[in-house]
Amino acid sequence: MNFATLVERHAAILDQYALAAARTLGLVEVLAVPRGVSAIARLLAIAPHRLRALLDVLALSGAVVQSASGRNPKYQVGLLPPAGPPPPPLGWGLLAQVLQSGEPLPDETADAAALVQFHDHLWQTSQDAAQAIAAVLPSGKLLDLGCGAGTYSAAYLAHHPQAVAVALDRADVVQLARARLAALPEPVASRVTWLAGEAADTPTECDFDAVLLSHVLHLHGPASNAALLAKAGSALRPGGILAVQDLDLRPDRRGPAASVYFSLNMALYTRKGRVYPPTEIAGHLRRLGWQVQATQRLAACPGMFLLLATKPLEGAVPAVT
Repeated sequence: MNFATLVERHAAILDQYALAAARTLGLVEVLAVPRGVSAIARLLAIAPHRLRALLDVLALSGAVVQSASGRNPKYQVGLLPPAGPPPPPLGWGLLAQVLQSGEPLPDETADAAALVQFHDHLWQTSQDAAQAIAAVLPSGKLLDLGCGAGTYSAAYLAHHPQAVAVALDRADVVQLARARLAALPEPVASRVTWLAGEAADTPTECDFDAVLLSHVLHLHGPASNAALLAKAGSALRPGGILAVQDLDLRPDRRGPAASVYFSLNMALYTRKGRVYPPTEIAGHLRRLGWQVQATQRLAACPGMFLLLATKPLEGAVPAVT
């Protein structure tokens, strides 16, 4: 089950947990008058990005009303349902605790069996998206940063028979992905070089034709992402393509619903992660002087965006906007 399906089936429960956290934090009383995120965060001593993620979820259900749009919206209490029983102290039931302490919950895939199950799920649910993305990437040498289950590298190599790939992720994840590709009937495993490390551990080669960041940026904060995009771009040859795939989010953060809920999930399980509108990612790339192509919404990737950017040719003067 992917996260969008989980939200569709359990949105009412997730809303109850979010509202319970709001009541515990004193957010309901603070929002008796319209206030901006910064003011609320100061009053409640909560990290603004975590607070914003909670407010966005509450706004979807109408428990909170967003009274102004733009970069600095204001929020006010809306239609509150009766308080329900306290949520169990697990997962979203710990929202208030995490927002107060600033300490995210442990990674649920830290256990070896859970990690295998998670990456089996990723392999099965990302096949169509991987094939669609492989078709728009140039043939040659791919750097798959945060390769996960290896789905995207496998699809790229199957689509481009003469291509090679370098796939990077944590050592335990790489071990699973390597075994997965070695078991494929298609002879792609021999064209993959595996590297263990974090996404920021970009290889020093500068000869990649394409670099892919699939579902990586939502794990990090804006400053880390800006640095990561710059480093990923440094691995590309001039004229190479940087591809970013992630959950879609409207600039006003009012949809798609799955992305709004997932951003709060990132606030719960990561230190600075959140879901970003593709316009924000495009802004990072334009500041690097890259030519950003139109954001694509592939039919094979519902609720996701694919953003492609071209590295300037050597000697070219990039237009920074």
